Amino acid sequence: MSSRRSINKENEKRLSSFGQRLQSLSDTFYSSILEDTKEQKPLIRNARELEHLRISECDDFTFNECSISQVTSNDNFSFTFHSLEQPKLQKTRKHQSTRTNHSSTPYSIRQENSIKKCEDETVMVEENRSHPVQPVIIGYYPVISYQPDQLLNLKCFSLKSSYPFQRYDRIVLLLRRMSNVEKLTLNISVYDRNRVIDVIDGTYVQHDILDYMPQLRSFIFYICTYVEPAALSYKLSSEDIQLTLTNIGLQHVTSMINDCDGVVNYVHGVRAACSIFSLPFKFDYLRDIGNNFPNIVFSYVTCLVIQDIIPFEHEFFMRIARSFPLLKHLCIRNSESQKLDSLMTFSSDNCQLHSIIEYPHLTILDIKFSHRDYVEQFLNETKTIVPCLTEFEVSFVDELEAVTKDFTRQETRRNCAKVKKITSIDPMIHSEDFCLYFPSLYK
Repeated sequence: MSSRRSINKENEKRLSSFGQRLQSLSDTFYSSILEDTKEQKPLIRNARELEHLRISECDDFTFNECSISQVTSNDNFSFTFHSLEQPKLQKTRKHQSTRTNHSSTPYSIRQENSIKKCEDETVMVEENRSHPVQPVIIGYYPVISYQPDQLLNLKCFSLKSSYPFQRYDRIVLLLRRMSNVEKLTLNISVYDRNRVIDVIDGTYVQHDILDYMPQLRSFIFYICTYVEPAALSYKLSSEDIQLTLTNIGLQHVTSMINDCDGVVNYVHGVRAACSIFSLPFKFDYLRDIGNNFPNIVFSYVTCLVIQDIIPFEHEFFMRIARSFPLLKHLCIRNSESQKLDSLMTFSSDNCQLHSIIEYPHLTILDIKFSHRDYVEQFLNETKTIVPCLTEFEVSFVDELEAVTKDFTRQETRRNCAKVKKITSIDPMIHSEDFCLYFPSLYK
């Protein structure tokens, strides 16, 4: 047991270190894209001429790194970024875009790129994966007092990041340069390791961003603030947020401080996740929701991370199935035992005490660093049916052995039949019963 605790602590340290590296990269990368200083030129050379700009971090590893192209007026520009390296610019050969009479000179992170797809006059470039990834030292650019140019031609702007920013003020300064933007899309998470910051609510959105965008007509957003509990001096009000946004015609917004009887959702033990977002929710990825999420349908979400220090009971997973009908990838982070369900886990296989939940599209299930009860919750067909499950991640093999009764239990066999990939911290022993239980692993 002590060795397992040490492994868990080591894994938590690795996750924390990995998250800090991603955090540093996010801040460095985004500050280098459009911050025009006397000593540091922006990666996008003709930013003042842009009309459409989309910046996103790709969770799908299909797009490892993508090139930055020099663009001119009336072009659409899209940059998709997913890498642990600091951008290192190198000129590569020219690529002809779908636009006639326009050539582009890409500045890319790696050479030998090939065009992956073209859509809506946006060229996205995928790195040739045969080239090994080289480590690069990540560093911050110096802050210099300088007034950057206004992006007066920019009409549409989209910024999406699955990793949290530390420097919310930099995002605000960037957005304030876009006084003529008509369509704005934001999907960001913010936290500050050095100080306690206030929750970003409708008042902050209004004063920090919207007051500087008089032409704004469409605002699609998800903003999550990670704060210390001491910062939560008040409860976010959906009504208050709506009042701050009525001047641009946005009536449908909501807020979420995942609490239960006044207890804030501590997603990392001492940190709370507080979110505000527009409705309908237009993004395909949502993270760090807990027991107290609103009863609405997230029609576009396919990837979901749920996390809480309060147990997830069977009823909670029924709500998840109803609210996320297209869910394909579910990640569960909860170390607490199911208080109601654990009493009947191994004694009621033939007694139906729950309504059966079905996740018809779920293909990837990640239950690492969570209580064994959630393995039971999703593999036991008297509780949950996952007909398309193909990838399964669990902390330790003995948890899987206990739930499946050494790979002989009938109630958990069907949900395991199509699994093609199992990931665990410790190695698996491919016994005869194991092979029969997971036949798709060997096809």
